[in-house]
Amino acid sequence: MTLQIACPAGQESGDTSSGREWFRPPPPEPDPKFSILPWTASRVLLAVPPTARDLAISKLATAESVELTRTECEALGVPFEADQLLDEEIGKKQADVKRLTESLKRHPLHSSKFDKWYHDIESGIADGNTLIAHWKSLKGRIRPYLVRAVAADHAHPEFYASFWRNSVDVSHNFVIDNSANDPLHQYASMGDIAPSDMVKWPVVVYLEVRPLHVYTRISVLKLGR
Repeated sequence: MTLQIACPAGQESGDTSSGREWFRPPPPEPDPKFSILPWTASRVLLAVPPTARDLAISKLATAESVELTRTECEALGVPFEADQLLDEEIGKKQADVKRLTESLKRHPLHSSKFDKWYHDIESGIADGNTLIAHWKSLKGRIRPYLVRAVAADHAHPEFYASFWRNSVDVSHNFVIDNSANDPLHQYASMGDIAPSDMVKWPVVVYLEVRPLHVYTRISVLKLGR
């Protein structure tokens, strides 16, 4: 689930600490069959290092995205080519698939209520292999684009990106953990809470083409009451 904060369109203020004018959630998807994006929508990205954040923000003063040259990538401290990032994602997913496959071998079908678990694991393996094939297909075909993004705070620049219908959607995942003081430790919710310290934090997303639209969002998971 995603926290969406309504905010009016505004001019660039030049204040690198205020990110509200960059906060732009995507519109509601009119076609229900696309409410869940396919695996092939995922793209690799890197958050711009803190030391290069002001430089990156200045490059996005009048544009939502900018294709980067090799020299510009070096100045921002990010790789120009994405093959190593793709290899890392492939390796992580291959490890997941291997773990699930070994689990199936240890617990074969035996005509019981646990067979649903077995088929769920099979589906997870198939999804994992689809994602591996997707990452492999992007090798040599994607270029670095500096893209606007917002974070809920300065401390946790963790982002995810999807590319669908020529639009890139960059999400910052943010966790509010109140579980230590909550007797219901397992309680969790998506709170309608506006991050008070929302900041601009550009990211480099590796895409086939420059996106026509850039959407930014913050997903907030609240643990405990």
